Amino acid sequence: MICLDSTFLIDFLRDDGETRAVAEELELSGKLSTTEINAFEIASGIEQSDLSDDKKEEKMKQAEALFNRVELLSLDHEAALKAAEIIGELKRKGRSVDTLDSLVAGIALTNGCEVIVTRNEKHFQPIEGVDVKSY
Repeated sequence: MICLDSTFLIDFLRDDGETRAVAEELELSGKLSTTEINAFEIASGIEQSDLSDDKKEEKMKQAEALFNRVELLSLDHEAALKAAEIIGELKRKGRSVDTLDSLVAGIALTNGCEVIVTRNEKHFQPIEGVDVKSY
């Protein structure tokens, strides 16, 4: 399974041609997923934007259509514990990771995702067991 990070989803929703081409390629190579954390990041970005209410509603409908095309992975107890383990391991090594990124990684790893697709490689590279694909 392939987990799409927020950067990929944002670029896809912005109708970036390169991202759409990568999405088509990814669909052929495996099942696509994202996490409820990424859905939160997308929705909160839309809600906090300076767009008119009508435009926000339109963007939310586009986002929901995208979320319906992929498997949405939830934060469960096992994933929460994995995310905490990730933060702890990195702290012991003198490194850090954003809390939301650790949650995304914890969810992805406990659900068998082989790769996380993101433009922010540095956010996930320090996490052991995560194969990062940049686009």
